[in-house]
Amino acid sequence: MGPNLHFIRLSLRLIFERMGHLAMFRSLILGILLLSPLLGLTQIELSRSAKVSVLTCSEGPELHAAFGHTALHVFDPGNGIDQVYNFGTFDFGAPNFYLNFIKGKLDYFVSVSTYSDFSRYYNYVGRSVVRQELNLNRNQRQEVFEALVHNAKPENKYYRYDFLTENCATKIPEILSIGLGESLSISTHLDAQNLTYRSTIQEHLSRFSWERFGIDLVLGSRVDQPLKGAELAYLPIYLEQLLAESTLAKQPLVTNTLLEIPKKYQRIESSYLSSPLFIISLLVLYALFSLWFAKTAKVYAFVDSALLLIAGGAGLLLTFLNFFSEHYATAVNFSIFWANPLLIFALIARSKTLYQTVTVLSLLIFPLGLFGIQHFSVELLLCGLLTILLTAKKGAFDIHNSVKPAKHV
Repeated sequence: MGPNLHFIRLSLRLIFERMGHLAMFRSLILGILLLSPLLGLTQIELSRSAKVSVLTCSEGPELHAAFGHTALHVFDPGNGIDQVYNFGTFDFGAPNFYLNFIKGKLDYFVSVSTYSDFSRYYNYVGRSVVRQELNLNRNQRQEVFEALVHNAKPENKYYRYDFLTENCATKIPEILSIGLGESLSISTHLDAQNLTYRSTIQEHLSRFSWERFGIDLVLGSRVDQPLKGAELAYLPIYLEQLLAESTLAKQPLVTNTLLEIPKKYQRIESSYLSSPLFIISLLVLYALFSLWFAKTAKVYAFVDSALLLIAGGAGLLLTFLNFFSEHYATAVNFSIFWANPLLIFALIARSKTLYQTVTVLSLLIFPLGLFGIQHFSVELLLCGLLTILLTAKKGAFDIHNSVKPAKHV
């Protein structure tokens, strides 16, 4: 911007020197008009007919759409404004997308579209859209609009994404708080339900059984604390409920709620026979049955090693998420006791001591769950039991390569 501004100034100076006063005045006005967008001097003032609404979209068929979506809509026919501000935009094609997601270093950004384009997409995919029109006066609408414009600027639109604390839904109360200040009071009527991050996440993933299991596995003990107030606003459906009961200067924040687009998408639940609960239950039965043949059947030893290798690989992932990722939700995860990276070294060294160590550590998840330090689902408890059975068998019966049976003549 610096060189362009310098060039414009030089051009105006040459014009002033060669033209009369009237021409100079006209050129000055023209120069101000040309420079004002560059210097940020222009500012749209919303008309009295402007409206600001929160749009809540229902779940979709993809995993990333399973939790719904939230956006802000500014409509001002007086100024020809019909803009939807979406804080949930991401780019799958960004360099190292999945690695940055695991590391907790993924950036999302604000995008702006027309309501026509926004509604056309959600109507096409069959997801409902509920509009909550906010009870704002003219100054408050202006403040919220300016906060949105500021956040949508190229230098401001990117933010560090976090599923629980920085996402499309949490940004809405943040923007409203900037524009409305202390007069905004977010409802706390859901506090008595003792909802947690884990419980509210799991209720949205019933049709994604294996994804549900994987997410449950990587979530640590931090997500098991009861949520209070605006913390529940991280999910669009709960944000909608909170806004419906929130107040602005002791008046209802939402004046009108409309179903803009009806829901057409039908949720298809996953089959129990292919669920983690069924598969892991079969593996536990296998482990119990194979204990009778631990000394004689080599095929069982191979299957045992394969299962423990998978658990050890999961342990490496949990180690990274526990200690090296920036994700708040994955730290202090005691599932690492049974999904333990020590299993990798135990398999390589065929060390009874390491197997026995993992057996003891795996046992600890049961008292941890009992005393509420971390919630373990039935599937995770069965995984812990499976690890205990397999490592106990390895630690008790397997013979190290260096120990060879004596030959009798």
